[in-house]
Amino acid sequence: MKRIEYKIRKSEPISENIIYLSLTPKNSGDKINFRPGQYGLISFLNGPVLGSERPFSFLSSPLDENNLEFGFKVFGQFTTEFAQLKEGDSVFVRGPYGSFFFDEKKHKDAVFLSAGIGITPFMSIFRYATTKKLPNKLTLLYSNKTVQETPFFEEIKTLETTNQNFKTSYYFTCQDAPIPQACIPGRISQEEILRKTNGEIQNKTFFICGPMLFTESMMNMLKALGVKEKNIKTEGFTLAPISFFERGTWTFPLVVGASTLMMLLSLYPINQLETNKALLKAETSAITQEKFAKIASVNQQIINNRNSLIADQLANTKTVNIVVPGTTQTITTTPSPTPAPTYTPTPTPTPKPTPKPTPTPKPTPKPVVIPRTTLS
Repeated sequence: MKRIEYKIRKSEPISENIIYLSLTPKNSGDKINFRPGQYGLISFLNGPVLGSERPFSFLSSPLDENNLEFGFKVFGQFTTEFAQLKEGDSVFVRGPYGSFFFDEKKHKDAVFLSAGIGITPFMSIFRYATTKKLPNKLTLLYSNKTVQETPFFEEIKTLETTNQNFKTSYYFTCQDAPIPQACIPGRISQEEILRKTNGEIQNKTFFICGPMLFTESMMNMLKALGVKEKNIKTEGFTLAPISFFERGTWTFPLVVGASTLMMLLSLYPINQLETNKALLKAETSAITQEKFAKIASVNQQIINNRNSLIADQLANTKTVNIVVPGTTQTITTTPSPTPAPTYTPTPTPTPKPTPKPTPTPKPTPKPVVIPRTTLS
């Protein structure tokens, strides 16, 4: 897909670690036709991350033809360099990509579950629907730590005032100061989803966008409520390359967008693979490296203790402490009991039958001989 050169028109922070960026095409005839909710790939014209691309959701409405807007959280070398761009600097954008988008003909009643910077694709949808004055019902449940860390807080309130079909509920998990009116302390729950939808969830489409754990949690809640999987649309985000998939000399970063992995695998030209591998290695932050080192240390401790436990199976009860950073886990093992000696009873001999005594024969009586008497 063709890369289009854009000029930075505006760059400014809008909340803690969140940057808003507005771009305009270098050539007036260039345009990216996208649907609300999709994303584009951005790369630098020059700089330390030359050749690298990162996906970012379009923040602007597709109806704003001469302007592309993005919102992103600063994390890692790419976004740090991205945040330092000034008015007049150039970047390349290509797209659109992604199946995570709003269809005004299909999604007549949609619920949006979002956390943090996951609001960016939804802002494109809300702006689009408000500008077109669509009759579609849109309900947003938006979770953040505090009001100060909530991107586009004021604009969302304005959109809600302008669009009578758009309703919003805010949830703050770490707000110490008084919570603004119509905002709710705590997290999005099954009960809140049912309350905000009046218990009518079967004929709605649910869009989820936010950190991986948030997305998984919302998915599980919706499934538990009986929402069909075909009515759930998700887009997952990570803040930096989290892993590498290697096949021979092929190396690919697993970056942003759950629905974009297969597309990303096809984007890396073969002659840039080794260069990208070195760049990605250098780009890994010190914080990430420290986390990897801690994980490796814990894994080695577990292996060592496992070997020790196996060796001690026949010994007395032994307690082994595995020290994990920040906590202590105690594993108690009890040796396998020594099997009892096998007892084989001595078989009782079968008694021989007592022979019957032979009866003594009775003497045969002798016949009485009567002497013959001579008669005369």
